Amino acid sequence: NEAMTIKSPAEVELLRRANTVSEQAYAAIRAEMKAGVTEMHLAGVAFEVAMGSGAENLSFPMALVGGPRGGLKHVLPTDYVLREGDMVFMDFGLVFDGYVTDNAKTAVVGRGSQEIVHYVRTADEMTKASVAAIRPGIAQSLIDDVAFEVACEAGLSEDYYFRAHGVGTTLFQFPRFFPGDGTTLRIVEVTGTESEIDTFVSL
Repeated sequence: NEAMTIKSPAEVELLRRANTVSEQAYAAIRAEMKAGVTEMHLAGVAFEVAMGSGAENLSFPMALVGGPRGGLKHVLPTDYVLREGDMVFMDFGLVFDGYVTDNAKTAVVGRGSQEIVHYVRTADEMTKASVAAIRPGIAQSLIDDVAFEVACEAGLSEDYYFRAHGVGTTLFQFPRFFPGDGTTLRIVEVTGTESEIDTFVSL
């Protein structure tokens, strides 16, 4: 597990490229997301972009769900027709040169209610604050603390949920982010040859 957790610079670059393709697929979904289209249509758009950009497959069944079920996780897309103001939850990953991605996003169709917009904006702020807090030497539990503080300030502490995990050649790798996990993030230096030292970053 430790060997898989620590990524070489080449692996980091490959994962960056894989995530770029994921972002392109999500951008295609957002461009098509409007009242009157179905969840299945959006899933097809994402799949077409991903496969056309070099992805080998999905790393797990795509979740894409809107409307009354928009707060559920890992729900397969259906022929549900999106409506103005629906919250849409999307979660999928790609297999790219043997490495996998796993990204989840939430969006609103058109103009959402004040409550839904508040939820989505708070989740975005939590994510940005968490990412900004990640650095070598920090305990994973402190990243959770940062996200929880944002939720509290938004009045959403009772709805708070924080889970994350690393990826690589498999879908669930360390580090795994859970509340109370005191594992310290670190940079590991490994000697490759007499003349080079590769810096591996565990993030």
